[in-house]
Amino acid sequence: MNTMGIRSSTVRWAVVSSLGWALSASSLAAQTRCTGDCDGDGRVDVAELVAGVQIALGATLESCPTFDTDGYLQVTADELTSAASNVLLGCIDAAVIDPFDGFRAEDVTYLASDELDGRDNLSPESALARAYLIDQIRDLSVGWNPEAAGDAAYEQPFADGTNVLGIIPGGE
Repeated sequence: MNTMGIRSSTVRWAVVSSLGWALSASSLAAQTRCTGDCDGDGRVDVAELVAGVQIALGATLESCPTFDTDGYLQVTADELTSAASNVLLGCIDAAVIDPFDGFRAEDVTYLASDELDGRDNLSPESALARAYLIDQIRDLSVGWNPEAAGDAAYEQPFADGTNVLGIIPGGE
């Protein structure tokens, strides 16, 4: 453990997790500046992300103050997540992001309804929720499992339930 109370394994997990969830709307919406842009060129590269990890492990914040978005004079997992998003997606002007674009109250109402009875894992209601979510993302994505067909291509079963995963195809 370092002097800031962050274990290096926790930081490594945060960076790996950050790369895996880089498309998270919350990290895009939370940006007010380009987290991790140490040299002010409007982008974040891997070297700058490494600098953020080094700060989280005890290096001085002065080397890249743009990592400290919350003003607590340390680099958190959320700030590393935001910087990793910037490495992968580029710096995005938060003023043009509407985190509720495409948000539909009826989606939340249905998923929280008595009909789905809490969507407990492995229940018939959970299967209804999965089918609903897959139907909502089908036009935007492809299933994560190319070996499966139909809804099964979007499902990732595990011992206690099933995740719904889609991949949004990219392009140059």
